[in-house]
Amino acid sequence: MKCFCGSGETNEIKIEGDVGADPFWCNSCGCNLDIRDIPISHELAEELSTWAMKYGEWIDWNKDRLLLNGMELEDEFNQEGAALTEKVRRELGDKYQIQYALSASASFYAQNSINKKGGKVISSMNKKPKIKRVDLLNQDDIWNVVSSVLLEYGYQSENKEANEAFTVLQYYSEMESGGHESFLRWNSEYIEEIGITQYMEELIGVLEKIEAHEYARIEKKYGKEM
Repeated sequence: MKCFCGSGETNEIKIEGDVGADPFWCNSCGCNLDIRDIPISHELAEELSTWAMKYGEWIDWNKDRLLLNGMELEDEFNQEGAALTEKVRRELGDKYQIQYALSASASFYAQNSINKKGGKVISSMNKKPKIKRVDLLNQDDIWNVVSSVLLEYGYQSENKEANEAFTVLQYYSEMESGGHESFLRWNSEYIEEIGITQYMEELIGVLEKIEAHEYARIEKKYGKEM
């Protein structure tokens, strides 16, 4: 499948919902792949297209806020997406590496709403999450489980390490979909509170801590300008 990678094609595929896009992406360069180029059955392609069109149904776009049952709707969307990803794996076989990217926009909207109201999130990290080994069969499963726990947790806690982990998740998710503008918009309240200089120092510090040095250099060079 053609993409923007150096070789011009990829076998590393990510399935992810986004507004106005096909659900297939190159997991290396981020190129949105044409669903017609994916060697899957017509029936599965139709299922995936129908699923992708549901992305964002949990958001009132006119008022830019989460619907009352938004968290439940996004959870249903993710469950369906994970099931469709398994169907794609079965049809494509071992030739392609397939990953499902969990949607997290509802949790970010909910967190942003809490921040604007000046509320606090009650930390669930004080209790060790109970995860079944059968739910951790591969790296995708581990990523999705960790993401779910962090999204339930959110910010506003004394747990520095957990907040740093949430920052990494939010950074990765927003950079994958909406870019810097989207990422900074989600954190606008916190940035206004502490100032852009301190915020960028915190973000760069977290990126350096996880050895994401290239991303840290980008933030050092362009972060404040964006």
